[in-house]
Amino acid sequence: MVRCVLLFAMVFTANSVFGKVRPKVIYGADNRVELTNTQTMFENLGRATAALVRDEALVLDSSGRGYTIAPNVKTLKESLRLCSKERFANQPFLASCSGFLVAENIMVTAGHCYQGMMNTACDNHAWVFDYKLEDETRPFSFSFPKENVYRCKRVLKSVLSSSDRGDYSIIELDRKVTDRTPVQFRRSGAIKVGEKVTVIGHPWGLPSKVAEGGKVLHADQAQYFTTNLDTFQGNSGSAVFNSSTGVVEGILVRGRSDALMTFGSAEGVCRTLNVCNEDGSSCSVKDENSKGEDVSRMTIVAAELEKLGL
Repeated sequence: MVRCVLLFAMVFTANSVFGKVRPKVIYGADNRVELTNTQTMFENLGRATAALVRDEALVLDSSGRGYTIAPNVKTLKESLRLCSKERFANQPFLASCSGFLVAENIMVTAGHCYQGMMNTACDNHAWVFDYKLEDETRPFSFSFPKENVYRCKRVLKSVLSSSDRGDYSIIELDRKVTDRTPVQFRRSGAIKVGEKVTVIGHPWGLPSKVAEGGKVLHADQAQYFTTNLDTFQGNSGSAVFNSSTGVVEGILVRGRSDALMTFGSAEGVCRTLNVCNEDGSSCSVKDENSKGEDVSRMTIVAAELEKLGL
């Protein structure tokens, strides 16, 4: 039987007007791979994606021309009490959210990445491009050139709705991004149930991961559609691409949550993965309030971008 695994990440939780925006899950096999390990068109598309990183997690290097990861940044295992056997446990827990470039100085991300507990993100976070793992034996050996680090100039639009569950933010950067191409995104029409989708972002704040093999499960809501993409907290704001065309269909915003603690192991108490059926049913801990991973429709955001002349 094809299975899915879920994990509840409790370190960073973004509040919304309709409750907590919950972490995400794995469906079937864990399809996440390093951005640098994919040979598909998504390696190039990933250049337009970025991580939202708090200022204190970045340290100016000795040359003054770039940033390294602050020494107090912890591994995923340390941050979430994740069992060491789980994938990516020794990589850095760095990013708060994900986002993507839609114009030369405009980022799009989730609404809850700039509201609630994150309402000061424009002042104390930076957008970092190319946060991707080049050497798996040295997971903390990052050097981000200054030209890859951008500030939020202002929030042009941020929506987080309790009624229709709209969830997106449009951010103006402090300068133009000249060394990478913005994504193409859907402006009209709608993706259909069964169509395949791919996500690029920063699950649990990790270096960029690509998860292919997802599909649309439900598409009956005006503001969002639902998928079975392999996503977690930190993926909030990630670009969800049509796997065939490479066009962005929407923004990953929320999904199922669950937790399973392992007791009496050699590590003591740690978090491990809880098993469910591929469609999210028959979980050991029931979650009746979610059908999968919700994606804010890009057509809704496109209408706002059009008002801005984009």
